Amino acid sequence: MRKRASYLEFLAVVVLLVGTVALFRPGMSFPAWNTWDDDLHITANSHLAFSGENLWYWVTHPVVRHYIPLTMYSYMADYAVWGRDFAGFHWQSLCWHLAAVLLVYRCFRLAGIGAWWAWLAAACFAWHPQRVESVVWLSERKDVLCAAFYLLAVYCYWRQSAPEKFNWLAWGCLVLALGCKPMAVSLPAVFMLLDYSRQRRWWKPAELTRYLPYWLVVAAVMLLTWYSQVAVEPRPFHPGHQALVILHNFAWYTTHILWPGDVRGIYPLVMIDGATGWKMAAFYGLLAGWGAWVWRACGRDRWQYEWLPLLLAYAAALAPTLGIFHLGIIDYADRYAYLPSFFLLLLLLRFLVIPPARRHVVWRLLLTFGVMVYVGGLAWQTVRYLPAWRDYQTMLRNALRPERSNEIVVVELGLAEARGGHVPEALALASRLESGIDAVPGDDVSAPAFYAGVIAAMVGYGQGRTAAAADLLRRIYPAMAPRRYYAESFEVLVLTMTVDLTMRQQRFGEAQNAITRLLRVYEKLDKDYFYYYYRGLGYGLAGKDRLAAADFQEALRRKPNDVPAAFNLRHVLERMNSGVAR
Repeated sequence: MRKRASYLEFLAVVVLLVGTVALFRPGMSFPAWNTWDDDLHITANSHLAFSGENLWYWVTHPVVRHYIPLTMYSYMADYAVWGRDFAGFHWQSLCWHLAAVLLVYRCFRLAGIGAWWAWLAAACFAWHPQRVESVVWLSERKDVLCAAFYLLAVYCYWRQSAPEKFNWLAWGCLVLALGCKPMAVSLPAVFMLLDYSRQRRWWKPAELTRYLPYWLVVAAVMLLTWYSQVAVEPRPFHPGHQALVILHNFAWYTTHILWPGDVRGIYPLVMIDGATGWKMAAFYGLLAGWGAWVWRACGRDRWQYEWLPLLLAYAAALAPTLGIFHLGIIDYADRYAYLPSFFLLLLLLRFLVIPPARRHVVWRLLLTFGVMVYVGGLAWQTVRYLPAWRDYQTMLRNALRPERSNEIVVVELGLAEARGGHVPEALALASRLESGIDAVPGDDVSAPAFYAGVIAAMVGYGQGRTAAAADLLRRIYPAMAPRRYYAESFEVLVLTMTVDLTMRQQRFGEAQNAITRLLRVYEKLDKDYFYYYYRGLGYGLAGKDRLAAADFQEALRRKPNDVPAAFNLRHVLERMNSGVAR
């Protein structure tokens, strides 16, 4: 009988994994993007080939202000096998998600949850529409990769029968998880809470030393992350407002994990108004009432040693993204629910198997049917939402709403429409920025006008209205350049357009000044094709043709067959052969 039950459980797990593959299969054909971090991780990354130099490079360099060497090694493995066939990249991300799903199921079973309920909860985790961003967006490989090692660490620590012994396997998984994404910093707190729950008592002072190796690794990664983000220019920090953001985000993540509702790639920045305040008050009132009811139904001991540790573990997993650390252009995002949802689902499972639920068979049948419908609803939402991540512009359009949206959605979509030659749409978005529909009180009021000007200049640039576009760029930069998390990329955009426009107008002095400012920005970034190309242009304008030729050759080495670099190299070589080079 037991053998037959094991066989059925194995088949159920296979169905869970196959269903997950079938659900996300359409996203495996999506291309990599040439923007929004995919360029920095993959498409414009010159350090993906396997070599000792590149392996060491990712040990010593962050990516998009995150220290994630193991994630970068996973991209290197993809590149070695698939080259630029990005379907292979997607499949690796999906495989790590499958590993995380399997570990979620095993952890639920380890917690004493029955196979059927564990299967339903694991399906909720696997098929939730919030998983789309982590599984399908190639730049978020770090989510699924980190989660697989994180959950393996939890599983290894949990199944150890003697918690007083140091768990080297869990420690190793912690190191691997942190090498994939810093969000794994909550693991030592989770280990401590597991021990508290198992031992049914607080930790003795002498016992705390056994957690020190875990916390030392976390401290090292936090220092590396801080060092990687010292250049970030966050929005103004107001402690009172940030405390409200933390309360809002805890409520938002909890409710959206339970029922995601309006899922989108980028959410508006948190704005605490009357309606938001009432929603938060209702949430925390319900949370307090639920806690009191559980205390009464289950007793103090179960609440203290079974429910409270899970609630604290959930809060610990959420802590890095609640708003305690300033995030700049976002306050909350679906991908940050990946790890915390595991603890919230486990908390719900505890709720579903409390004694009253076990006694009433009819209630159990109704509950089972309701949960099955709920899981199906989540899967259907995922099916509908998945196409929104086909490409960057589609994701932005999905995130745009007639009411308030995140400013970055309006700005980036405006630029995308301008690049695509959709002039009315681009100018409408520029007008929307200037109208302040998407503004957050207290933000830099000059910023929307700056970005509206960049979009308008891009439209003029694309239409060949050289003089008008150049004049607009001179007016908006540098006097109105805002201090934004993403302003650096827009400074590059403005300066590159300025260089091109002034070169066309043969205003070489202005072009030289723009190149000088552009190179100052590039000095803070990884030196790529653009750095050498524009430095070569600067040397060429200064008459230093030998230096210009060397830089154009380096640019061509990094981007073979590039027409502008080849044209300029040929031009300076002709000048050198004519004997007028310096």
